[in-house]
Amino acid sequence: MALGSVFSGCLALETQPKLSEVKAVLDLLKNEYPDQKVYVSFTLQNAETISEGTKLADAAKAVAQYDQVIGVGVNCIPPRLVTPAIKKLKEATALPIIVYPNSGASYDATTKTWSAAPAEDDFGKLTKEWLLAGASAIGGCCTTTSADIAKIAAVLNDQ
Repeated sequence: MALGSVFSGCLALETQPKLSEVKAVLDLLKNEYPDQKVYVSFTLQNAETISEGTKLADAAKAVAQYDQVIGVGVNCIPPRLVTPAIKKLKEATALPIIVYPNSGASYDATTKTWSAAPAEDDFGKLTKEWLLAGASAIGGCCTTTSADIAKIAAVLNDQ
């Protein structure tokens, strides 16, 4: 079965910074919409910890307890955090791992300008690395470009 068909019609609980909020939504879905499939992706403060301080592995284990959850991952994080995050997720759960980082560009709130992503954040090279680490679905989030997505697609289509 193609992975795209697995995620077809599912609800994305994405860019989640806080485990308790995710669990509240999952409890609601379990009670009110028991047939609704969902995947959860977290934001991170570092490769091992979600934004509010829970260990990523603990968050993955917690959401994996819900039968409706069909995937778990990270998004809107710098590309450099993705590979170690995948490894933490793989240690914690057998669910498919979903990753879609931002471009790695940084925003300066004082000057209200963006600085370009580091050259090492090449989505073609990184997509291969993420696949080898165990990612099941790969995409891009904030500030990724059509060129970044084309590099991801080229690698995925070559598989």
